[in-house]
Amino acid sequence: MRQLANPATAAGGGHPGPDDEMIRLCGVYVAMCHHYNTVDMSETDGNAFYARMRDVEDAIDDLPPQTLAGVVAKAQTAIALAGQEPEDTGSWQSSPAGDWARDVVHDLARLFGTGGAA
Repeated sequence: MRQLANPATAAGGGHPGPDDEMIRLCGVYVAMCHHYNTVDMSETDGNAFYARMRDVEDAIDDLPPQTLAGVVAKAQTAIALAGQEPEDTGSWQSSPAGDWARDVVHDLARLFGTGGAA
């Protein structure tokens, strides 16, 4: 497993921006996934933690990026998530990494291109 930099640190130099909350949540989600994948928890604790992870994932999905900094944070998050999976079990398709990688392409088109979705 590899761990990339936390995307929450990619915010624009301390100036408030429209994607600050989404970027912060991306950082929280990456940290939560790393914890879930590396800390031994009981089934009950693991299930509760996983439910909180899904809540954060849903919150990120509800906040489409409004700036290039937000798109970059989402892309970094997708890369970090794919990299946290063990080499023999993880893939872009088996986690939000694949969905968010696809979203990044659509976000770029929406912000800087035609905005069409396929």
